[in-house]
Formats: sequence, C-alpha cells, structure tokens
Amino acid sequence: MFKAINRWFQERARKNETRRLETECHTADAGFLSALSQKDRIQVSNVNPLILQFILKEKNGEDAPVMVGDEATFALLRKLSAGEIHKLKESVEYGQKGDAAAGSSMSQAASMYKKAIEANPYNSLALLSHGVAVANLGNLREGIKWVEKALQVDPENERIRNNLKGMKADL
Repeated sequence: MFKAINRWFQERARKNETRRLETECHTADAGFLSALSQKDRIQVSNVNPLILQFILKEKNGEDAPVMVGDEATFALLRKLSAGEIHKLKESVEYGQKGDAAAGSSMSQAASMYKKAIEANPYNSLALLSHGVAVANLGNLREGIKWVEKALQVDPENERIRNNLKGMKADL
C-alpha cells in the first residue's frame, strides 16, 4: 500500500511540475517579438550580442559601426523595439555564461540557461541547454520536458530532435 501511495505522490508531483513549466514558459510578455513570425523569432534569438548592441546604438541615434553580415537578420532586428533587442542581448549573454559554467558547475549552467529563457522564451538553444543541464543534474524527466519545449519553439531543429531522442532512450 505504501508503494501505491508513493507512486500517487510522485505522479502528482510530475503533473504539478509539468503545469509549472508550461505556465513559466507562457508567462513571458505576450507582445515580446510579436512583430515576427515563429521562424523569424528563432533567427534573431541567438544573434551575436555585439550586433545587437550596434542595432541598439543605431536605434538610439548614436554612431554605430557599419555592420556587414546577414541583411535579412538586420532588417528583422530593426523591426523590434529597443527593449526587445535588449532582452535578446540579455538572453544570449546568459546563454554564453551558461556555456562557460557548464564545464565546472552544471547547476550554475542550468541557472544561467534559465535566465536566458526568462529573457527570451523563444531561445530554443537556451531551452535545449537548460534541459540537458537539468538532466545531467539527475532529473531526466524534467530535462526532457525542457527539450520538448525547445522542439515546440524550433520544430525543424535536428539537433534538438536528436538530443530528445537520446534522452528518451535513457529513460
């Protein structure tokens, strides 16, 4: 009987965690990146922070160096508000901090990836990385949920799909 009660509590905790993750990912500002399509949101989510800084300077009327690169991405960034660009920049920078921490402290990496997601819930790389970090910390099921969210955001991403497949095989 104790095992049945324990299983019931574990299942209830899993359901509550799933609801919490879903709510967390959907509570971001509904207007954030609303001027862009899903594909465009993915495209601008991991732009080099220096480029984002240049776009911010340009938007503020400051002297900004001439940028050479993907003009289509620059055009998308110019559609966004300064606040949105700042959040994109913050997200990428937190993701970079997570990458730097991953070699020495997986919990710190997970925390940085979580902050990246809070700044930009469309950052599929941060969602994937957070999921992998959480799984490496011993919570494979929660990690899978984060990687599934990454796949919802970026359904064409083969890297996410392969990671998810490998994680599910480890269940």
